Amino acid sequence: MSREGGMKDIEDIYQSGSFEQGKGDIRKTEVLEDYGKFLAERSNFEDIDVAINYGNSVSSLMHEHLEALGMDIEAVNRKVDGSFPNHLPDPGNEDAQQYLEEKMDDETLGILFDGDGDRAGFILPGHGYIGEDEVLSLYAEQALQERKGKVLHDLRASKLVKETITNNGGKPAETRVGHTFFSEEIHDDPEIVFAGELSGHYYFPAFGAPWDDGFMAAVLMANIAASGELDEKLNSLPDYPVSPELRIDCPEERKDPVVEGVKKEFSDHEMSTVDGVKIYFEKGWALVRPSNTEEKMSVRVEADDEESLDQILSEVEGAVRELI
Repeated sequence: MSREGGMKDIEDIYQSGSFEQGKGDIRKTEVLEDYGKFLAERSNFEDIDVAINYGNSVSSLMHEHLEALGMDIEAVNRKVDGSFPNHLPDPGNEDAQQYLEEKMDDETLGILFDGDGDRAGFILPGHGYIGEDEVLSLYAEQALQERKGKVLHDLRASKLVKETITNNGGKPAETRVGHTFFSEEIHDDPEIVFAGELSGHYYFPAFGAPWDDGFMAAVLMANIAASGELDEKLNSLPDYPVSPELRIDCPEERKDPVVEGVKKEFSDHEMSTVDGVKIYFEKGWALVRPSNTEEKMSVRVEADDEESLDQILSEVEGAVRELI
């Protein structure tokens, strides 16, 4: 829930102390077994060797239910330990990825969960960590085979994602960066069949899960891996050069002026202002957006080739730094 979508209303009620009074009841329900059956209905593998890095998080509570699906699991960091003694429970964390790769032997797939199981990441032997843009493309294809409709994606996503959506008969749709904005759009738009963020949050309305679900993500990726097609699918995806997401120090009071200055600087280009400003160039795009949590501006660039990437990045980064 965003501040505009209801959080401010809750704050006002809390501060006013104007609470409803009434009676209720408490029921205790064991949900893991039913949830395991829910996942089983969406799995199409009988047996697959996987290595899972639970990151010492509560995600490991699903271990036996994943085994029941047909996963033969090499469990890594299965013991729940909130001090996280080995690394942060974050699929995008390089230490977490390396830790799992070192423990893998001849498994078909490596899986990483975050601390509460709503995010997942994957390692394919011989390929390494599967990039989030690639994962978005794979799930978009699966979802659109299940049901045609819209695919909602992070506005930072590669144009590879849009191309995959269009090639599979879907409609690409961009939204602001952030779990809250994705959830609200999914529940407001029944045409959305899949949604995904570069942070590893993946949502699966077409499969009956209109929420971010790391375990559903794991099952659907295992379906592809068990078929033997995962490596082939990844190799068929075009590779567009993309910059790391630059995080440039910027005082809070300068964020809006910087965004407005970038709009003015590149006013002769096509642009989107859904979140910050996304500028479209002949051979690529650049996204400039203020961080929601830090005093920083974020800059990310993608292009058709390395030369164009360097040129666009130099131009946009230089403008942002000058405006700050």
